[in-house]
Amino acid sequence: MIRRLSSATPATLAVLLAAGTTAASAQNIAEPEVVKGQTKLETFHQFQSGFNGGVAGDTREFHSLNYTHGLTDFWQIKAFLGLERPASDNYEATVMVWENTFEILNAKKAGGIGYSWFTGIAVGLDGEQTNAVVLGPIVRIGAGPTSLVLNPFLEQTFGKNREEGIGFLYGWQLKHQLRTGLWLGIEGFGNIPDIAGEGGPERHRIGPLLTYEIEIGDKRTLTFQTGVLFGLTDATPDTAVKAQITYTFGG
Repeated sequence: MIRRLSSATPATLAVLLAAGTTAASAQNIAEPEVVKGQTKLETFHQFQSGFNGGVAGDTREFHSLNYTHGLTDFWQIKAFLGLERPASDNYEATVMVWENTFEILNAKKAGGIGYSWFTGIAVGLDGEQTNAVVLGPIVRIGAGPTSLVLNPFLEQTFGKNREEGIGFLYGWQLKHQLRTGLWLGIEGFGNIPDIAGEGGPERHRIGPLLTYEIEIGDKRTLTFQTGVLFGLTDATPDTAVKAQITYTFGG
């Protein structure tokens, strides 16, 4: 059985390349803001269960180490290595991802609307994976304590194990700031294969999210984020618990 770049999205690519690509990009929201000189070091972890007899794949765990840096006032790069562990198997490096975010509008400067363009490429590292290009807009609505981020992305696989057609990856996150450094939210992710053709098994999930951020020095913060996602289709694992730790400095 061929495993796509982790059925675990837009991601970590947010979805990435969820996914990740669907694991990373479609489980992690890409945000539109870019800060020149700012660096982020992240670890992302996801634990899945309930595979519906194998229909929802077999990736029990997905982990990634992420590096993000703002090269200019509008261009941010991100790179990460993905590790996964199928059920009853060992950990293995499965994907390397390179992402670019180009900020066009900043929500705080443009009346509450933020807009960026996202491109990413994922390269499979073993014989069961494929490669993929993901692109699309990142939109933020709201510049106050409550905001909505949208990641509507298109995915094209290429090279070994490529799949026909163009897939649609989406992610959205509604988040509200309860107090300084604490946010409560809800988010959803999905993957629709070959949107112009015969399609395929769709994956959709939704769940709550909690984010806590503390300042640890001048232009340095530590952010903890955790959430639970519940599968809405047979092709989606029943539950996925995710956690991310981000160290941000500079800018």
